Amino acid sequence: MTADEMSNRILEYIGRNGDASFANLMNMFGEDAKGELALEILPNVFLWANVSRALIDALAAVKHLLEVKPTTVMGCATWKWEIYGNTGQSTES
Repeated sequence: MTADEMSNRILEYIGRNGDASFANLMNMFGEDAKGELALEILPNVFLWANVSRALIDALAAVKHLLEVKPTTVMGCATWKWEIYGNTGQSTES
């Protein structure tokens, strides 16, 4: 699956479900999402490991439309993606 196809599916998924976790994305894309790279917010925030270049490129392509929000699920730190506007958040900087 290409990064463009992934980015379209990410937006469709979030549009349908309201948000998505990295676990949701990894499950949705299966082997296409797995790789040897990591998602980080430098200098010191580690988000997710073992992702593919295609998934990183897909998230980069839509990041201007998404907001990353920290959440807690069963005591584990996770992150969820929401489309700006769906949450009442402003897209202005």
